[in-house]
Amino acid sequence: MEHFFEVKNNSPKKGQVMARYSAMAELVAGDDKLELIKIIKTSDFPLSIAQFVKQVLHSDELDSYRLPQRISEDLLSGMTEEEVMEKPYRYKIELFYYVEPQYIPDDPHWNTVALLNLDKFLSVN
Repeated sequence: MEHFFEVKNNSPKKGQVMARYSAMAELVAGDDKLELIKIIKTSDFPLSIAQFVKQVLHSDELDSYRLPQRISEDLLSGMTEEEVMEKPYRYKIELFYYVEPQYIPDDPHWNTVALLNLDKFLSVN
């Protein structure tokens, strides 16, 4: 991954494009799921829950709301926290990188994102 630079921590360089990796994932028992359940049970702010899902679990926009909703529904339906921990939840992940086009894998999980005025942005910095 030496040619891939996370968008959230880097700025684009001349010749780079933004590449998006997306795939289906499962949230299974672990620290992240335990933390998500804790946040769902204690937070009155759906936006902060969605931000956690996006930032920590790398979900796409839609599943940043759907995933906590499904877990909440299970908890409200009478499932115990332990049962929810054991149940896998599918969701879509999305990761964005700056990369030179020749390094983007020829794979259906990868595509490029059009960046408008990138040359103008790079000439200012």
